[in-house]
Amino acid sequence: MKTTRPTWLQAGLLSGVLLLSAAGAWADDHGREKGVHGDWAERHEQRMQERTDALRDALQLQATQQGAWDAFKAAMKPPTKPETKDRQAHREAFKDMNTLQRLDWMKTMKAKRDSQMDQRDQAIRSFYQQLDTSQQKTFDAQFWMRGDGHHDRGREERSHEHGEKPTR
Repeated sequence: MKTTRPTWLQAGLLSGVLLLSAAGAWADDHGREKGVHGDWAERHEQRMQERTDALRDALQLQATQQGAWDAFKAAMKPPTKPETKDRQAHREAFKDMNTLQRLDWMKTMKAKRDSQMDQRDQAIRSFYQQLDTSQQKTFDAQFWMRGDGHHDRGREERSHEHGEKPTR
């Protein structure tokens, strides 16, 4: 009498191999080979550039305002993030710190972020002063860190997932 155990074992191994190869193909198609976040940074930078271009076009800047625009645009660029190896080295150092050292480090990082925000604040104010009244109204209507309604859409999408009705 022939047993079916080897056949089931072979089928299980074959399906496991197929599943792993399909998962690898999916990861390649979804940008996972570029790192943990895939090409998120590239897409984010492209969206930022599109929004910046749309704002510039809507403002209809004059030639005399171009220098102020360039300074504003440069100041609004996010700071570069440290390399992965630098972050990993910092995590290792963080593990060796005691609580007071960690608090000091967090206070230093907060001061650094506050300084960056102050620079952005000054750049926005300086650029805003270079605009005429109609340009200021356009700027007021179109510029904000998240003026695209991103947070509202996210809340709606999450409420749909939980069976709630949308808010809009």
